[in-house]
Amino acid sequence: MKAYASGMDSLFSKLHRELRREAALVARHASPPAVHRTRVAARRLRSLAAALPGLRDPRARDRCIRDLRALSHELAAVREVDVLREGLLAALPQLSAVTPSARRHLAVLLEQERAAARRLLHRHTQSLVWSERLERLDQSVHDLKGQLARTSDSRGLARVMLLESAQALALARRQVDGRASSLHRVRVQAKAYRYVIEILARQLELDSERLAAPARATQQAIGRYLDARNARKWTVRHGDVLAEPLRSGLRKLLAGEEKRALKEARRALRKLAH
Repeated sequence: MKAYASGMDSLFSKLHRELRREAALVARHASPPAVHRTRVAARRLRSLAAALPGLRDPRARDRCIRDLRALSHELAAVREVDVLREGLLAALPQLSAVTPSARRHLAVLLEQERAAARRLLHRHTQSLVWSERLERLDQSVHDLKGQLARTSDSRGLARVMLLESAQALALARRQVDGRASSLHRVRVQAKAYRYVIEILARQLELDSERLAAPARATQQAIGRYLDARNARKWTVRHGDVLAEPLRSGLRKLLAGEEKRALKEARRALRKLAH
């Protein structure tokens, strides 16, 4: 059991090192891949910490989760505008009636928003708040590892963590009420469950691909719906600066994508429940 405790300790160390490396890269240059990797690293560490049950002193875990959630939120604006830009520019070839000047105007508008989001993020990554958050995470992970080193049944702990994450996903699934916010919560929990499986499956000799497949399908289907929904709402907000037929063409196209993606998300949710 002591050997497995060291393995669990090394998992937290590995995930923490990955986050620190990616956070340093994004502070230097917030490229789309760097922002995405940093958010994934934060979510992987947060997912594992959130699955830890019954700690004698949960304060370090709770601090860790709070700071990791805040860090992800601070990167969200840049990631969202990257996804929005990619989706809208990919949709343009389907709008044959749109003039080249209207296409260029849309590209310029999206690039302006992208640049503005990155300026804000760069300013934040140079701030005391950013450095203090990362230092607090260092201490929280150190304290968590200290508690894990004293665990008498680490293999049993890993099994319970997997169950905790599965139960959190099942609860989010039961609470779906048709609103986008409830679907977003399912997506977050599906990602967390997938990450926990991927991190712990090797130690527990489980087939991570098979176990994670329903959660991955649900996450991706809901993600496509939310991306289409956000893009459509963006065109509504910017309707006064988008010329016709670009404005109506994008709204119609995105509404269709949103409707199809919602059907796919509902099918994935039904499969997830079985």
